[in-house]
Amino acid sequence: MWCACVPTGFWKAHSTRAARERLTLSLALAAELGEPGQRMPVRLAASAPPARPQAPAVSSEEAWRRDRALVIERFSELAEIAAPLGVRVALEPHFATVVCNAPRALDVLHAVGGEALGLNFDVSHFAVQGLPIAEAARALGPHAIACEVKDQRGVAPDFQFLI
Repeated sequence: MWCACVPTGFWKAHSTRAARERLTLSLALAAELGEPGQRMPVRLAASAPPARPQAPAVSSEEAWRRDRALVIERFSELAEIAAPLGVRVALEPHFATVVCNAPRALDVLHAVGGEALGLNFDVSHFAVQGLPIAEAARALGPHAIACEVKDQRGVAPDFQFLI
């Protein structure tokens, strides 16, 4: 399985309109690169919008309550773009983003619904938060359309990704 990746902080650095246009092109490229019968995923995380700079508190419960509807709206839009192209959006629960754990990822996935949105499961982002990887794998595995396995050392705030 191939995975076309869009930088995690893309929405942070560009306007929403420009981001949507760039992501639409990325989804179209994924459709062109995919093999017949393959629904190639494009991996994205829910990073901070331009009006809300990334900060350590971005993954807080307060940030989740504040940004949940926006995250669901944006991933719904992307799933609607991806579906007719025959590709999928892979939401990556990511350390230091608003969707940083299994319950939030599943909430977004179920709220958006449909086959065009799945999950990218990266074990390192659970490990650096001190979250049990086995529990996250059981919860998210059935919804994973892409997976990353890489090493890390330590737990936030004192951690390092090794790749």
